[in-house]
Amino acid sequence: MSIRKGVDAIAKRNKEMAERAVRSNIPELFLRNDGDMAIFRLLNDDPLDVDFHEIYDKAISSRPMFPYCTMDDDGRCEYCESDIDLVRMFMFWVWVERILHTTQGDPLWTTVEVGQRTYFEESVQQIHIIKRKFGQRQALWDQFMTAFETTGTWKDRSFAFKRKGAPNDINTTYSLSALDREPIPDHVAKIMGKLPSLEAVAKGMVTDLDIEQVAVERRTQQPRKQAPRKEEKEQDVVVKDEAVVAKDEVEVPKEAVVVPPQDEVSVEAGEGESSGEPKVTVDLPETD
Repeated sequence: MSIRKGVDAIAKRNKEMAERAVRSNIPELFLRNDGDMAIFRLLNDDPLDVDFHEIYDKAISSRPMFPYCTMDDDGRCEYCESDIDLVRMFMFWVWVERILHTTQGDPLWTTVEVGQRTYFEESVQQIHIIKRKFGQRQALWDQFMTAFETTGTWKDRSFAFKRKGAPNDINTTYSLSALDREPIPDHVAKIMGKLPSLEAVAKGMVTDLDIEQVAVERRTQQPRKQAPRKEEKEQDVVVKDEAVVAKDEVEVPKEAVVVPPQDEVSVEAGEGESSGEPKVTVDLPETD
């Protein structure tokens, strides 16, 4: 272990370590606000369990940074030597179909209704990675495992992934709900075969996607039902899945798999105008 002397030398070292932690250009799925929800497909049935270090440096990034721990590979790790917190995280490749925001951030986002709540839909249609802590008592991971154990795969359907917690809230939690089973779209299947090793991404050996990011035009999406008229009263939604009965929580089609509610899981913190289209309703989990 080398030695640095003086405040300036220490600050320089900290900056160098933080800059190395954010060198990847591969997008990660990130939900910012309470109630935000992503609709995505998990693209691999062999997720990673990875040790990272958690770095906070607002001069470099407003979000935590997670460089890979090299202790098991090399017998030493500069972040371990600097006593930077070690965190265990799981990783998947995901195809993000869309994100439903609770606040308008772009005039191109479409206004939609989910249950009795208004969202602003961002059509993403791109490859991301999802990298999350396992959670207290592995509660977040258990939600993913419940979905997998129900059908034996994560790749046969889309999922709704919802945030509960304001920006920078250390008690933020996430919930996962399985949607209808449906085949993987051809353009997504084509990209799946070109994805680099997820291990190489975790270690920082691959920092860019050298594949074509196929965008799907909004006009190719399935038409959605019109919003109910104001005078029409919303009916309570009851979803039954053997021993599970959820009321006013999840609205899913008949053949959907419902992931039973799990204990809340604490995770890291920090992590407008309509286009003229009418409001539409979406068959997704209702918000609280």
